[in-house]
Amino acid sequence: VGEHFSSGYDMAGHQKHKLGATRLGVIQDIQRIRKHGQRWRRIWESAIPVVAAVRGYCLAGGTDLALHTDMIVCGKSAKFGFPAVRHQGVPPTNMWIEKVGLAWTKRLMLTGDLLGAETALQLGLAVEVVDDDKVDEAALALAGRMALIDKELLMANKLNANLAADAMGRGIVQQISAVMDAVGHRAEAV
Repeated sequence: VGEHFSSGYDMAGHQKHKLGATRLGVIQDIQRIRKHGQRWRRIWESAIPVVAAVRGYCLAGGTDLALHTDMIVCGKSAKFGFPAVRHQGVPPTNMWIEKVGLAWTKRLMLTGDLLGAETALQLGLAVEVVDDDKVDEAALALAGRMALIDKELLMANKLNANLAADAMGRGIVQQISAVMDAVGHRAEAV
């Protein structure tokens, strides 16, 4: 339990890349980003549902984690976004379109703006907004409601929803995002 969910990725590796100490070729960078995305996909592909309890900042790499969960319960202080689009590349797994749609994805990716908790709820990114001190309790209550359903049926319903998302292109978007993030790493701002 902390004041913030996550401020993002550890930037030590980015600094090395920026300074040229570990400069990767574009294909190596794409492979590195794809490998990174495979780790997040384990959450998405988990047979049982995963609920994120978010309070405070949920930024950059933190959003990669939260957006791969099945549902997000957040506190009123929650702020979601990927401000790193201003100077470091694109979201490497880009679950944003899947979660908030094209127009809001463009708004966030073309400005680096943040979404507040109520907007996240309205867009369907979060399923519930509660007082910050009630986030864990609300997330556990939601998980408890899911636990009332037969495990096999619960897993079948999750898999059905995930396969539908994949059929609509979720996996392809992640592959494209890995390429675009590698391209973005070559921008002068980086």
